[in-house]
Amino acid sequence: MKSTPRHYFELTHIGPYPATPHIAYECGACGDVVPSAPPESAACQCGNIIVDATSSCVTLGELATVKAFYTQA
Repeated sequence: MKSTPRHYFELTHIGPYPATPHIAYECGACGDVVPSAPPESAACQCGNIIVDATSSCVTLGELATVKAFYTQA
């Protein structure tokens, strides 16, 4: 199966960071991908990306290692 290319976009240092069903975050430290609007709270393995599903809040630790991308065109 051919993988779909990711369409990355720039994150600002200020936030708030987008939390919608069509955006995900990729951690450059551990390699995990975390959806920005999961049904339950989620985090990458190293804790650099944390998404609180209840408050729709995305917390990023080391911003320089995080990439955001659209999951659908």
